[in-house]
Amino acid sequence: MINYDELIKYINECNDHYREILNFETKKLALVTADDVEGIYKMINQEQAYVMKSNAFEKRRFQLLVDEKDKNFSQIIDEAPDNYKRRLRNGHRELSRLVLQIKKVNSDAQEIVAHRLRVMSSIKNGFVNSYNNDGTTQRSDTVSILNQDI
Repeated sequence: MINYDELIKYINECNDHYREILNFETKKLALVTADDVEGIYKMINQEQAYVMKSNAFEKRRFQLLVDEKDKNFSQIIDEAPDNYKRRLRNGHRELSRLVLQIKKVNSDAQEIVAHRLRVMSSIKNGFVNSYNNDGTTQRSDTVSILNQDI
């Protein structure tokens, strides 16, 4: 039997946790955008702490819903007593929104990093991609600064 008061408390705490993660990931995206590798490096310990805390939330969720493991959260809400449904739906909606925002921020950061790695790889391989006025890619050879007469 689900303890709905505990479940609502759990969802609220989980939402607080994911708000913190969203704030953290947004700050990390700003560092990625600014090419602040040292700043990103300094965030690693905090990120690991968030991962461990997220794992603890997942373990707690499993304990709260052990008898309902074959149901999704929408089914659990539908079967909840009426006086809990609104709070459960609102908490679930907020959690879903936070997770989607975190995924978006992480996707943006990954896209920036992947693009920069492609550019660095292109330069390393001796060419740079640039674009014509019509938007087509043109490749031009690079000359190492070390080889130029100064």
